Amino acid sequence: MKLLRVALNCALLAEGLYLSHRAADWHGRDVDDEDSFSEDLNDSDEDASFREDFEAGPILNSTEPMSACVGCHFTIDFSCPFTNIHQSNYFHRIVDCMVPMYGLLELARARAAEGTVCILTGVTRAPNLMPLLSKLIADMEDAAVIDYDNECARSLPRHAVNPVTLPRYGWSYAKAFPTLPNIVGRHPIDLPANVRALRRDISRIATPPDHRQLVLIQRERTRAFEPGTAAALRDMLNGVVSAQGERSHNSLGFFEFTPNMTVKQTLDVFTNAAGVVGYHGAGHANTLFTAHPSCVMEISTYRTLNWKPWRSNSDLANQNDLLFWYTVRVKLQTMLSANTYAGELPKIAKDIAGHEGRKLAAARSRWIKNLRNVRLLPYDIRNLEKTLTDCLMLHVFPVS
Repeated sequence: MKLLRVALNCALLAEGLYLSHRAADWHGRDVDDEDSFSEDLNDSDEDASFREDFEAGPILNSTEPMSACVGCHFTIDFSCPFTNIHQSNYFHRIVDCMVPMYGLLELARARAAEGTVCILTGVTRAPNLMPLLSKLIADMEDAAVIDYDNECARSLPRHAVNPVTLPRYGWSYAKAFPTLPNIVGRHPIDLPANVRALRRDISRIATPPDHRQLVLIQRERTRAFEPGTAAALRDMLNGVVSAQGERSHNSLGFFEFTPNMTVKQTLDVFTNAAGVVGYHGAGHANTLFTAHPSCVMEISTYRTLNWKPWRSNSDLANQNDLLFWYTVRVKLQTMLSANTYAGELPKIAKDIAGHEGRKLAAARSRWIKNLRNVRLLPYDIRNLEKTLTDCLMLHVFPVS
């Protein structure tokens, strides 16, 4: 079995376009010592959301702003004060807000028997954490959610996380953190431990399908699969499902994940996903909900015509140790041919040493991010199928 595993890994690496990630940097870019630049990942991606984001938010029990803060025995700051990026964005809400703070919920659960636990978070401003948070704390009978915009909320003694170990955080908040008033507990962040706790809590409320699923993430506004590409991906994934049924008693199902599904639907399908396929985007944050070994096929591209890699969310595999992440890159030329409406690829000026100008390189990256269409050629589909099949055999349904 060990020899088979080594042989399959060598075969995947030989393809040249497929990288299995375990230790990518947080920003999701492949390091290029020659002319690496800092990706501007603070731009928003609105092509993913919970259906509840568009529905009426929760109504606080009290209409008196001051009385909402009375009776708190143990308070945690779940308002995500340490980040200056798009908190309303689906990806950042989960990856940069919910997960770093999740250890505070563990502390709150441990203290719940002593009295009312109060959770400070944004309620009236949407989108926010409430659609997901309300499900995760449903079992905490004495927990009270307090809108951080209440006048009394900021004076409550609370426990908070120290963001200095995060690759992305607000510098001014982190600098002031050691002396901020009303913080009675300052706690370190352990991202993998927080994800394990999140997976455990999701398992209490999710009702996954009978068979583990291969999930195709669809996008609608930008970076959406062309109809022909979407059809080819469906056929390919259904073929992998059929082949798995013939090869093993471990049957698979196929699920097409579209934007604006409910929290419950999202948790149900991703907690038990055997594999996830999708183009780079916010929807990959859902892989943190996966509670079993899973193969993630993240499709991305290049930022230059000479193979400088574009973005990836591969670092999520460092937070969820059950993910086996492959960044599958299609040629930039293919992407350009699918988006002729967008005009020519923006040029990037270089300095005398041949290094790319950082601002222009970041601007090109955003230009690629906003392309409407994604096209995969037959070659890309075949290699994606091979990579997924090999990963399933290695990590999800290994042959003993």
